Amino acid sequence: MTTLYRLSKWLHKWVGLLLLVFVVWMSASGILLNHPDAISNVSVPRWLVPPQYRIQNWNRGALRTAAFSKIDPQTGFIGGTQGVWRIGDGGRTFQRMAEAFPESYIDRQTYSLLLYEANPPQLFARTRGGLFVCDINSAAWQRAPLKQKVQI
Repeated sequence: MTTLYRLSKWLHKWVGLLLLVFVVWMSASGILLNHPDAISNVSVPRWLVPPQYRIQNWNRGALRTAAFSKIDPQTGFIGGTQGVWRIGDGGRTFQRMAEAFPESYIDRQTYSLLLYEANPPQLFARTRGGLFVCDINSAAWQRAPLKQKVQI
C-alpha cells in the first residue's frame, strides 16, 4: 500500500506539473492571438523559422477594396492586407503609398478606401490601425484626428 501511495503521489506531482506548463502555454498563446495589437510590432527573425515552413494562403485578402477617380479614370487606388497602392496608366503601373503609413503588417491591413476629389484631393483609408488620410499630391499619410477611439 505504501509503494502504491508513493507512486501515485509521484505521478500526480509530475503529470500535474506537465499539464500546468501546457495549460499556461495554451492560455498565453490564446490571449496573444485574440489581442494581436499586443504583438503587432514583434517580428520573428527568419533564422528562427524552420526551413520546411512554407507560407500558404499568404495573399488571402491581398486586395479588399478599390477606389477609382471620376475625374481621371486612368488613376485608382487599391487596398488590402499589404496596405494601399496607387494605380496609374489604367492598371499598367502600381506604386506603393507607404510614407507615414503603419509599418506593422497587422496595422496596415486596409478594409476600405474613400477618394474625396475636392481641392486638394484626399484619400481616406480605414485600416486595422485606425483611420488615415492622404493628400494625393504629396502622397503622405496622416492619422485622421478623431475625438474618440473607433472600434473596427
